[in-house]
Amino acid sequence: MQHPEPSCHEASIQSLRTHWLQTGQSGQGESILFLHGWGGDSSVLWPLAATLGEAGFQVFALDLPGFGETAAPNEAWSVGDYARFVAEFLDQLALTRLHLVGHSFGGSVAMVLAAAQPDRIGKLALLSSAGIRRSPTGLVRWRTQAIRSTRGLLQRLGFANAAQTLSDWAAAHFGSADYRAAQGVMRATLVRVLAEDLAETAANIQSPTLLLWGERDEATPRWQGELLARTIPDAGLHVFPGAGHYAFLERWSETGHILRYFFTEER
Repeated sequence: MQHPEPSCHEASIQSLRTHWLQTGQSGQGESILFLHGWGGDSSVLWPLAATLGEAGFQVFALDLPGFGETAAPNEAWSVGDYARFVAEFLDQLALTRLHLVGHSFGGSVAMVLAAAQPDRIGKLALLSSAGIRRSPTGLVRWRTQAIRSTRGLLQRLGFANAAQTLSDWAAAHFGSADYRAAQGVMRATLVRVLAEDLAETAANIQSPTLLLWGERDEATPRWQGELLARTIPDAGLHVFPGAGHYAFLERWSETGHILRYFFTEER
């Protein structure tokens, strides 16, 4: 099915060149903002976002800082920093109330924003959301500490090149694909956001929340969705059988139907 082409927009927010996609006319229909996952951009979510635009919603899909065509921050950001950036984006567009859809890392940002500004967020849809921290095994903790200690010793002894070589070797052998792909400030940002556990934040979300998960999601396993369903006061979980971390793409037609019903259902 062919969807209408989005209009592309740019503005300066927090002195960062910011890019987003948009469809629908201002003031026509309720607004929905889509937030992509780590390593993605607004185009990943657009096939799904466009189906909501066709249903009469005004739809926005934002490139988060450091992804797509939006500039990276100047220092390592937390999830809260990203949420404040999104809030300023909404201020600039004069969007006082809207619904949120977040995938993976974008789900983390959406949760923090929804908890911080409950009067602004109508309904919340989290697609395989990140934000629940998995406790590392004893072996992983020991390995991480050993690498950090050795790297610190090399730096204190003046062997900076050797310390960097060790860091590069550890990233190549033990780092995730996202960690290996990230560079500079974005790698430091990834380390920072992965260290955050948003379970307490989730408990403060007041918005009606829909959780959509893939049964075979390995990046944010199903148990994390089940935990969020128990933690968020008004939440329901739907699991797509056989689907993975990008279940919304594998089952985008079904996902679009579910979201249309969720956002139009009277509460």
